[in-house]
Amino acid sequence: MSPEQETWLVKGEPGNWVINEEAIVRLMDEAERNSKFIEAHFKELLQQYPDRWIGVYQEEVIASSVSIKGLVKKLSAMGCLRKGAATRYMDTAPLLEY
Repeated sequence: MSPEQETWLVKGEPGNWVINEEAIVRLMDEAERNSKFIEAHFKELLQQYPDRWIGVYQEEVIASSVSIKGLVKKLSAMGCLRKGAATRYMDTAPLLEY
């Protein structure tokens, strides 16, 4: 995939930018796959990453951190933040019922 195909905006007529709809659809599809991976493996991930933020890309945990800021920094450095990585806090606290 060329860098232009991965870019959300592409040059159109001189001075104008056009939304690259195909790139956005690929991004959303990847994000959905990664979110479904988290849901499908939630119990295992909760045991492996208790009370941590995780980042999943291409259906694999690629980073974790105790803070969302730390996770975003890691995902950004890896170049996965804008490519459909899904994030989730693996909270071990019981849910409160109201």
